[in-house]
Amino acid sequence: EVEWEYQLATVYFNQDKHKKATKTLEKIEGEKGFSEKVTLLKASIYESDEDYDLALIELEKVMVLFPEAIQFRIVAAELCMKSGQEDEAAKYYLEMLDVDSTNIFALTNLTDYYRKKEDYASSFKYLNKSFASPMIDARRKMAILSFYLSDEKFLNDYPEELAVLLDVLIEVHPEAYDARLLASDF
Repeated sequence: EVEWEYQLATVYFNQDKHKKATKTLEKIEGEKGFSEKVTLLKASIYESDEDYDLALIELEKVMVLFPEAIQFRIVAAELCMKSGQEDEAAKYYLEMLDVDSTNIFALTNLTDYYRKKEDYASSFKYLNKSFASPMIDARRKMAILSFYLSDEKFLNDYPEELAVLLDVLIEVHPEAYDARLLASDF
């Protein structure tokens, strides 16, 4: 019976009958207690209604029970970004790195976050960590470096940081001959 009620809530959600869907899910919670599945569907409903704070409250319930599950922090960070809470999103990214220090999603987003805040030392710190990952394609790294190398301010203000990034790029991707060309131009 609970599964049928859950399916009914899903149908209501797909038909844009969000209040009915939420009431059905709350009924399930009232009868059976916490359910990850129910909580995540409620978070999706709130997100689609652009009620990001309620969606985050639902996600927090899941994160308390599954602190090692990074995927919930990724969703929470995305919700924060959608609602303009970039500082809160950064906290979730940092929590992700506590669980997985090589999480590419967190590293790249923290790089952007600190760059937008003009905290270039922190931005380069996370950029360097992401460059150390072979999971990011060499061409993408070269595009990022090209962006920085084309900006005279970065060339003048951060030559050591840029040199380290080039070294890391070549070390992680020795087959990327274009990286050596980029380094020689630098």
